[in-house]
Amino acid sequence: MVTLEMPMKVQPSDMVSILQFMENSYSHAFATVMPDFDEPKWVKLAGAKNDHGRRGKNESDSNSDGSGAGEVSVGSLGHPNMCRRPCVYVSTHRANCPKGSNCTYCHLRHPQRRTTFDKRQREFLRNLSDAEMLSVLLPFLKSKAMKMPQSAWKVVRLLEEKLQLAGGPQ
Repeated sequence: MVTLEMPMKVQPSDMVSILQFMENSYSHAFATVMPDFDEPKWVKLAGAKNDHGRRGKNESDSNSDGSGAGEVSVGSLGHPNMCRRPCVYVSTHRANCPKGSNCTYCHLRHPQRRTTFDKRQREFLRNLSDAEMLSVLLPFLKSKAMKMPQSAWKVVRLLEEKLQLAGGPQ
């Protein structure tokens, strides 16, 4: 397969907006408090059947976590960092989702709407080589790693090694 690389005119505002986007969107991924991954947290989905495939006598379809959605959905698993985007019914209409616990979108509260790149920025990012992408990301990641435990630097060092292998600046 032959790919043609076309030079792309890069505006200084592109890099500024990309860095601002990363600061706003991924700051939760570099929080100062490391999550506890030792104990898995299991969520009982409303309407889920017991081991025998039947609902128990006292089981109902209500959700006790107070999410306002009536029930937690499949898309809520991994909330807040690894879940799907918010369900339109729950987040905008404040109504029960017609798919209930089978909905593939998150039914729990999200702190703010995720920001996204516009079409030109997405195209710009797609056209970056690995070395270019890492040279843009590494300063941002280093500043976030300063506020984290020493173990976070393992990731930064791995990315620096990848940048060196890709032939980028050090």
